[in-house]
Amino acid sequence: MRYTFVRWIHSTPTEPVLLLSEIDDDGFEFRKVDIYSDGRIALATRTSSDGATFLSYEKYPELTEINSSAEFDAISGSADVFEWFWRLAVAGTTL
Repeated sequence: MRYTFVRWIHSTPTEPVLLLSEIDDDGFEFRKVDIYSDGRIALATRTSSDGATFLSYEKYPELTEINSSAEFDAISGSADVFEWFWRLAVAGTTL
């Protein structure tokens, strides 16, 4: 598994501002956490989703491709940080 954390720079309050993805060895999202500017946290897995958060059906792009757009700032993340946010989302916590 690999982890990618993407800051989405925009001013639409109904869209997430931080997207955390767990990506499997084949390059597809396995789990995802979306964080909104108001502190809401939503999640998605291959079998369920929370609200508008869902996994992509396409392979996850490389960081260079994501960062080629000025509205995104993507970095490699860690399993520990992803799991911390995942637990918050599962518990229904807001930030």
